[in-house]
Amino acid sequence: MKKIRKNHLNALIIALLLATNNYMQASLVGTLKNINPYQMSWGKNGIFAIAKTNNDHLKIFAIIDNKIKEVNQPIKIISDDFRYFQFSPNGNYIQYTLGIDRADYEIIYLNDFSNNKIGKKIKNFTYDPNEKYAEFDWHPNNKNFAINNYETKEAICTYTIKNKKIRLAKTIPITYYSDRRMYNLQYMKKSGKYIYYEGILDDEDIDEKEILLIKNLYGISEEDSNHIGQIIKINSKQPISIKINNKDYKFIGFPRDQILFHPTEDSFIIYTSGENNETILRSFKIIKDEIILDKKFTYKMPITPKCFSYNGKYIAFTRPNKNTIGFINFKSGKILKKYIKGHKSPIKTIKFSRDGKYIASISKDGELKIWNNPFYKEPIRKKDFEERIKFALEEESK
Repeated sequence: MKKIRKNHLNALIIALLLATNNYMQASLVGTLKNINPYQMSWGKNGIFAIAKTNNDHLKIFAIIDNKIKEVNQPIKIISDDFRYFQFSPNGNYIQYTLGIDRADYEIIYLNDFSNNKIGKKIKNFTYDPNEKYAEFDWHPNNKNFAINNYETKEAICTYTIKNKKIRLAKTIPITYYSDRRMYNLQYMKKSGKYIYYEGILDDEDIDEKEILLIKNLYGISEEDSNHIGQIIKINSKQPISIKINNKDYKFIGFPRDQILFHPTEDSFIIYTSGENNETILRSFKIIKDEIILDKKFTYKMPITPKCFSYNGKYIAFTRPNKNTIGFINFKSGKILKKYIKGHKSPIKTIKFSRDGKYIASISKDGELKIWNNPFYKEPIRKKDFEERIKFALEEESK
């Protein structure tokens, strides 16, 4: 009887190992060349959009049978240049912004890729061509988006898409703005209740003691202190504060290269340089309409965090002169031994696919590489798990 129980236990252990030890190697799926190193967006089911280095076409590809294939005719951009594009969270829409000094939004509905056709275009949302660059971000509900541009610098406008038509939903007044364009408009990705933006500091708006306090907390230098940021609660249209030693202070933001937003929580990280080439990473959460410092990690080398993984468990980063992708376990803060190597020049963009299967990286020389995610695990259904236990028991009885 004891021997049978032992055999059953061994079989269960084997089944568990089969269920959990199925990491994919960071093998290369494919490579595209002459790609804008800062332009890439993942859609659904392995679909992604890229821009060529001359920025006159938006091309859409898909990963089919673990190979990169173009799935539609290129979208011709009627402009000398376009600056930005982004799939909605569910991949049904793609937005792109035209021109350096324009703020035109083309919202394109993508519904059926089986015949290599792009879906029906919904009504264009267009600003006056004479206006300046606008910031854009999708709400996590896939139905709303927010914009701010040079002309409307005193407010953030939120819009909703209904019956393939775009309607103004809310206008949110903002406290800090300037004659320069807004930076880094972002929804908090879990609830969509909050939206973040940055501008240029007006010395009359914030008390110098508060600036000094926040600067000391973040460890930022004097020359970086002209950027400010706020996180606004959309329903109340009021900015929320940061809590330090049980006191509330106005939140001061960072340039977009130093802040990353968590994909599944109302939280974000800010990273700065310390002494002796150290990198300090601080994590903040929004709890009951207040910003709270959650974690702090220090690394004894210079690193540049690039993005969170699709599930928020990992942070992908690069290092100076290494041309490799490293990973941090976000829960523990530890740098993992797994890494991806293959680029010949510095990596400018890293993005995980929405389903977590792939990682895209683009280097300075315009080379895009799609990798199988080494941390991805296929979801295991109950039926599959039972079959693995049955197989393990059969193997044990032989």
